[in-house]
Amino acid sequence: IGLTPDRPGATMLGGTGLAISKRCQHLEVALEYVQFVASPETQRGLYFDAGGQPGHRSAWVDEELNARCHNFFRDTLPTHDRAFVRPRYPGYLDFQDRAGDPIHAFLREGGDAGKVLDALNQLYRESRR
Repeated sequence: IGLTPDRPGATMLGGTGLAISKRCQHLEVALEYVQFVASPETQRGLYFDAGGQPGHRSAWVDEELNARCHNFFRDTLPTHDRAFVRPRYPGYLDFQDRAGDPIHAFLREGGDAGKVLDALNQLYRESRR
């Protein structure tokens, strides 16, 4: 949903990442695995087949993969391209979990939008402590 009629909406991008710990005792093996998982071939094949949502753009525009998912990736790519990366501060995930409650209650029962925003602002301030 766009904030104004003349501007398309955006969404938040962020999920589980893939990294190698600095304490890794098998760096070569870990690096090979990361390269395998992140490769265009794996992203378009095994990763999708196992239920993953590919991160590699080549998978999102791949004709065969889109044929298998009714063009899900191609059709959602414009929104994906406008996405912003979710905040990464330590309290954000808790804020996200807790912020859903007042939003859900407002959508289900109605109420005062200003009070919902006040509640969200309070939860945000708490998450930054």
